[in-house]
Amino acid sequence: MPSLTISAQLESLTRLVDFLGKFSAHENLSREVTDRLQLVVEELFVNVVHHSQKANWVQLEVSRSETEVQIVMMEDGEPFDWTNSRNTTMETSLCEISIGGRGLNLVRHYSTQLDYGHSEQGNRIQLRIPINEG
Repeated sequence: MPSLTISAQLESLTRLVDFLGKFSAHENLSREVTDRLQLVVEELFVNVVHHSQKANWVQLEVSRSETEVQIVMMEDGEPFDWTNSRNTTMETSLCEISIGGRGLNLVRHYSTQLDYGHSEQGNRIQLRIPINEG
């Protein structure tokens, strides 16, 4: 399973995007699936950088099956289970949603099987992005 460990700083975003681009090319993912993958992972990463307390590193693992891309993101910050945060439906106009939480709604919209866990090593989020080719 391809993995990348980077510092929890915005300067690491370029390495993250490059890693996802290479993974998508290697797995022959469509532009649509690649865009969803990058949107979801970038949103999660930026949330760690901006909101996680004491996070020093982020580790990303990605893999592909015939029907989905599996993502595991781990970081060493304080516990924060965002999967229990307020969920605004995608039918709500973006203008009606308060600042904050919009990105997490996109993560929920494009993902399935959102799981969160915290251990001595830190936070762990696992999710899947369906590959709806054709």
